[in-house]
Amino acid sequence: MAIDEKELELRRKVAIGPRFLAHLGLLDYLGSVSARPHGSDRIWVDSAFGPENPSRLATKLRNVICMDLDGRVLEGDQDPTYEWRTHVEIYRARPDVGSVVHTHQKMAKAFGIVAREILPLLHIQSKIVAKPIPIFGSATFVSTNERARLLAQTLGDHYVCHLQNHGVVVVGRDVEEATINTISLEQLAEMNYITAVLGTPRVVPQADIEKLAAATTDLDTWTYYSHMVSTDDLE
Repeated sequence: MAIDEKELELRRKVAIGPRFLAHLGLLDYLGSVSARPHGSDRIWVDSAFGPENPSRLATKLRNVICMDLDGRVLEGDQDPTYEWRTHVEIYRARPDVGSVVHTHQKMAKAFGIVAREILPLLHIQSKIVAKPIPIFGSATFVSTNERARLLAQTLGDHYVCHLQNHGVVVVGRDVEEATINTISLEQLAEMNYITAVLGTPRVVPQADIEKLAAATTDLDTWTYYSHMVSTDDLE
């Protein structure tokens, strides 16, 4: 498969995203990041944990494979992440989504376990919880197309979906937005926990959320977090 410069850059971002999410303690060995080229029916996704990909902190280009939405590997010689069906069914259901992240991050997962709403308490981050996060009511692996389709249906048009007693899926228009949304989710969960202990939290008004979402970009934030990790050894 011929890879042009735009797709090579996308593949690089799918390798870099797991590095800084793992560095921040949000992505473990079973988590995953993927991206879809605009208007395409194929995706780039990190490979399964194993001898060839033992640490998300050291994800390399060879650990990011290309596959179509039917699960056929088009580029790379490693197996895709175990729950790859989660990614492809969300892409099928959401033409607006250009990147999917699946994690088991602690604070966000805790809120899903107790079915407690994560309130919009932080100015820039709050767009992802402007609507209550839906909960996919199963803790088992999303290892079939049917389960993945049900998860995509539960996600609907939201940025985030809880997987009950399991983790979360987070989406965005591109890798930058999806990975930064993942970080924002944990920051929001932490602030919800802290403020619930201190008193009654005041939420960001919906009108302010909309103004902030229109006025901010994830590119600077991506640059900040991507510089936390080395990218000299991606090859």
